[in-house]
Amino acid sequence: MYEGKPDQFAGKLVRIRLQRGVLKVLVGVFPGEDSESIRISELYSYDRFPVRVVPKAQIAAIQTLDLTTGNWPEE
Repeated sequence: MYEGKPDQFAGKLVRIRLQRGVLKVLVGVFPGEDSESIRISELYSYDRFPVRVVPKAQIAAIQTLDLTTGNWPEE
């Protein structure tokens, strides 16, 4: 379960690593820390950004893209 401060990632290109697989998103939309879930808006198409609710228990990590190198953090 993710236990950090997810609001630090709001508005950044992030990768949400779920317990089963990876979900890439454009912008994280996060409620308060006491919430049991995180709302994220996915980069789905050029004109739509559907919002999903993901329980914090399913999130293993939130990683940001290094804009200088264009790489994700090493696994």
